Amino acid sequence: MIAKVSDLGVKFNGAVDWVLRGINFELQRGEFIAVVGPSGCGKSTLLQTVCGLIPHTLPARYSGSAQIAGTQIADASVADLVSHIGYVGQNPDAAVVTREVAAELAFPLQNMRLPVPEITARVAELLREFQLSEYTHTSPWELSGGQRQRLALAAALGMQPELLVLDEPTSMLDPHSKAAFYQRIRQLRQHDNTAVLLVEHDIDPVYDALDRVLVLSTTGQQLYFGAPDEVFTEHGRELRELGIWIPRRFRDGMLTGHAAGAGTAGAVAARAGVEAADAAGAGAAGAAAAGTAFPSGEQPRFYRKHPTQSDSAVWREVPELAGGEVLRVSVTDPAGRFPPLAFSLGSGEIVALVGQNGSGKSSLLQRLAAITPAKRSAGSVTLHDQEMRCGDASYVFQNPEQQFIASRVCDELQLPAERSAEVLADFELTAQAERHPLTLSGGQARRLSVATVAAAAEQQLVLLDEPTFGQDWRNTEAIADFLQQLRDTGKTVVFASHDMEFVAEHATAVIALPDPRPATSDNSEPAPVPKPPVSRARFSLHPLTVSIAALPVMVGLLVFSNTPGNLLWMALSSVAVVVLGKPRSRWIAALAIWLVAGFVTWVLAVNSHPALVAAGTHWELAAKTATLLAALVGVVLCTGYSSSPEALLRALSTSTPVSYRLTSAGTAALAFVRRFIGTFRVLRQARAVRKQGARWGVFAPVVRWLSSIVPLLIVGVQHGERVAMTLDTRGFGAYKTKTELVEDTWRPRDTALVAGVWIVLAGYCAWRLVS
Repeated sequence: MIAKVSDLGVKFNGAVDWVLRGINFELQRGEFIAVVGPSGCGKSTLLQTVCGLIPHTLPARYSGSAQIAGTQIADASVADLVSHIGYVGQNPDAAVVTREVAAELAFPLQNMRLPVPEITARVAELLREFQLSEYTHTSPWELSGGQRQRLALAAALGMQPELLVLDEPTSMLDPHSKAAFYQRIRQLRQHDNTAVLLVEHDIDPVYDALDRVLVLSTTGQQLYFGAPDEVFTEHGRELRELGIWIPRRFRDGMLTGHAAGAGTAGAVAARAGVEAADAAGAGAAGAAAAGTAFPSGEQPRFYRKHPTQSDSAVWREVPELAGGEVLRVSVTDPAGRFPPLAFSLGSGEIVALVGQNGSGKSSLLQRLAAITPAKRSAGSVTLHDQEMRCGDASYVFQNPEQQFIASRVCDELQLPAERSAEVLADFELTAQAERHPLTLSGGQARRLSVATVAAAAEQQLVLLDEPTFGQDWRNTEAIADFLQQLRDTGKTVVFASHDMEFVAEHATAVIALPDPRPATSDNSEPAPVPKPPVSRARFSLHPLTVSIAALPVMVGLLVFSNTPGNLLWMALSSVAVVVLGKPRSRWIAALAIWLVAGFVTWVLAVNSHPALVAAGTHWELAAKTATLLAALVGVVLCTGYSSSPEALLRALSTSTPVSYRLTSAGTAALAFVRRFIGTFRVLRQARAVRKQGARWGVFAPVVRWLSSIVPLLIVGVQHGERVAMTLDTRGFGAYKTKTELVEDTWRPRDTALVAGVWIVLAGYCAWRLVS
């Protein structure tokens, strides 16, 4: 037995009600249990307890008993937990703790103190298996949301845990990646006896692998626990009333609407009722709509749903989507984020963008909404024959927390009170009406973001990025009804989705984007061995060498500052920057040192005190101060060009008494900075889309900039908390040391450089003392 829960209850600090009550189950090695229940019932809280985040990281406590490998979770150390459990949370963005894809995969293995050869081999295999080899040294923030989710899954599987705890691990994956992942889970159970505890709304892709199902009620109580066939056969209708997804094999005669009807896992066209009259067309449509892999380099494919005399419909591939009078698109993207596209749409159309992760669905939607400036892509997007401007379309972002502009949920809709209450009721958000939007759960935030479209009555075009991810059956139906209402009022709707059943049922047309992977990609090829990125220095030095040499120089500059001496150190640092720096930026950096001196000299001289001007010393004092500042800037630039921040932090932990936990936290902070800057940009874009500050005219950008600061801080704090959870589940701090993949060796050249700089410094100080 790997896990045992007895009469478990969970309560967050400061809360009145218990989130979970009376949970009982045992998880044997190699067993696969799925936890299902309506949105907000406590499924994620249960998983967070099993993996030890409660009570060790999150401010909550549990009653009853929760054990991992015979140890009470409350008594288990980080090392105990990480040796048994691999965890993947709902939000893949929160799983990013480094600045490179390969480093992300290596991080938990380093914390587990595995040997370097084993870490290297595992990382290489994970890169190949999860189709990330071409992104080895890419920042995770340059990946699509689905690719980041693949990265998070790879990091957990690389730990080779005895128990995998997975919280909606495939919510942002395309069908191809989802099927590949669950096939990997089957292999782990068969060959490694790995146990799995899974939260997932749609369990169809893994139903045949499940051993038991645990059903939670709306209030977080255990309803049923048993074999899947038994639970869904005996209690299917009751579960349907709770809003729980019912596996397709049990749906006949039970459901209506989106989830009704039988169907196979991959053939969307069949689930949509494709008739045999056009088998070839149906097969193509099914492949396209299912988001299966399209050969790299092929053009986008277009499909239309054709009504029939029966209740079914026929999907057929068409050469183009043309003839529409509302939206006309002809675009290419020089950066290759999406393929060249040309199509036109009319009113009352619902068009789905499908394709594998990284195929450009989100980038294309942003271009259609004019969020991405037209100058960054060729071609045009017109709405009613007018060039699209930011704010002309209603847009739902992939990450809902980035688009909220109000401090209360009810105010977010920007509707009269009565109408706002109706919309909130439709999306099951009435109880959250007075809460701040940024305090909602992920599913609630997604529903609110979709509901904001109701306020955009004057906007003809509606664009949605993954509108149904993370939703149970009832809320998915509510979103489907809402899209149909938009269609009935003549709106033109374009949405990106990996939910092929939803696409087949509710779209009128499909644009299938090509596979982003190279055509030569083959998962059977040997895994490439990841190599460290090229150092930013032109020749190799110990990461601390230049810093050790530079610190006394900075002290000497401050103590013995004068204009000639400052100019000397400016010249020396300029030479060092040219020698150390990359060809693309070294000359610019060297020139910047002298520009700083000149500009600061002029500013200080022009603004000098009248007494100094009268005495004629203002230029001399200005030059002394400015050259000192420029010399210090030059020395700092030298340290920056000599090594990367990660290398400097690594060397501090291996060559000094500084704890690796502190330096690893610094690495996570560096990764967070990239996210922080990107979030600030998206917050301003969201406010532009929703026309916040429009009445301020030319000052609207300033208003949006200022109004984004508080949400940015809130989102930053929330992201920091989530990253802390990720660090804990990846073994951060489990031991006093970790495995370093790079050995920083102090060589004679390092000694020579430090000695040379210090000799020059000593001569400079002696000269200043004598003079």
